[in-house]
Amino acid sequence: MASNEPERGIGIYFRVGQRGFILPVSGQPPCVASTAATLEAFVDEALSMFGMKLTGGKWG
Repeated sequence: MASNEPERGIGIYFRVGQRGFILPVSGQPPCVASTAATLEAFVDEALSMFGMKLTGGKWG
């Protein structure tokens, strides 16, 4: 998933393991591990922590 506004970065979420990584551009720290239980919770976490609006990768 990617965020281009308002903050840029990427997010990688593994549904099987319910684990993800949030990588904000120029972020400190550069990578944050997530244990969000759902993809929606992962997207919300990226928004609340870094202001990233992650889009893409929501397969039905």
